[in-house]
Amino acid sequence: MLLFEFPDRYTANADVTGNIDGVTWLTADEVGREGEPVPSGAALHVRGWAPNLDASGPATAVVLSVDGSHKYHARIGGLRPDVARHFDNDGLSTSGFEAIVTTGRLAPGDHEIVAYTVDAQQRRYARVAQTLHFTIVADWTSLPADAPRRDTVCSGSLDRIVDESRGLTLTPNAGVVAVPRGSLLSLAGWFYDPSTTETITRAYAVVDGERAFPVAYGEPRLDVAAQVGRAMPAEVGFSVSIPTVTLKRGMHSVEMFALAADGATLIATPINLQIIVGQSSSARLPLAEMTLAFLDDVVRVQRGPAREVGAPLRILRGDRLFVRGWAVDEPARNVAAGVVIVIDGKIEVPALYGLPRPDVAEVHGNDAFLRSGFSGEIETDDLAAGLHTAECRVLSRDGRGAYLTAQRFEFELNEV
Repeated sequence: MLLFEFPDRYTANADVTGNIDGVTWLTADEVGREGEPVPSGAALHVRGWAPNLDASGPATAVVLSVDGSHKYHARIGGLRPDVARHFDNDGLSTSGFEAIVTTGRLAPGDHEIVAYTVDAQQRRYARVAQTLHFTIVADWTSLPADAPRRDTVCSGSLDRIVDESRGLTLTPNAGVVAVPRGSLLSLAGWFYDPSTTETITRAYAVVDGERAFPVAYGEPRLDVAAQVGRAMPAEVGFSVSIPTVTLKRGMHSVEMFALAADGATLIATPINLQIIVGQSSSARLPLAEMTLAFLDDVVRVQRGPAREVGAPLRILRGDRLFVRGWAVDEPARNVAAGVVIVIDGKIEVPALYGLPRPDVAEVHGNDAFLRSGFSGEIETDDLAAGLHTAECRVLSRDGRGAYLTAQRFEFELNEV
């Protein structure tokens, strides 16, 4: 596979003209702006353009390298009439590329992306002149292991649990809630230190005893002050958001700790919760027949240009398929909870959902559809040779069902 051979077994050419136009970070609930720090665990949508080695036409393959080690194949063949006009070369009109880069294994700090145009037949490559830099920031910290802890416990209550990504208020069952992986979980309530009338300085929601998420503390809760009936600060409300995109699937614990007025002592609170993080899956969900969705194209990333959906697609083992389109939850008149690509009715590949699609929002006259785009990659290494069928299933916004889409595509996997 090219992914593992490049660049060790390839010959380097001189740098070529090209450009990484920009990078946008995406999480399950938010899309960043150009140049913003990237939250830990977010995906990067990288786009640009690159020519072939002699600059006569578009690149036949583009590889993105992160920090010189993590490598990603880009989707090629994007329309770039601006590049063709600038260089007065119609051959560059399809020189655009884009790729999804994951950051889950990257440490907080500064990183760089370099693009390479690759000629697999001649086993040569050239670096695109521009290098793009980005910074990953951690959305959590660690509590000091040696911090003193007070024996007394704060008084408090967890009033509200909301899955912000799906717009659902959750009710714990025996202290447990379940959410799909990638959801943004928001907690709100109140607590205070009964041993003093001084205000708590800071607070943290600690996941699995390791990841401490800063809590917004100090919201007015006059109802609590009236109920307690003693001299105490009224600003005892809290709220905190916990992104699950970086959590592994399974059970996780959440505990709330307050930092005492001395700024060093930790005080436990009665607020704790168990979270089951599950796969964004269509398995075992009731299926409706159809929703508003469209599969734009299926691209053989490794070795060839895009094919129209529905056209026969012959690929070789090791090739990857890049699937792109958009989908919404039509009955809810809003974006869906996610998209899953299903191969042969049993293999599920979660797609990256939430890409900007202003064209969809404009055509349907609904601004809620702005982030209805999705993309996903199908790896073929573990698939059996022969004909395969793939379809997209759209998870309903409330997570209680899934929709079949009208389009399917077939691909034939060959060994050589």
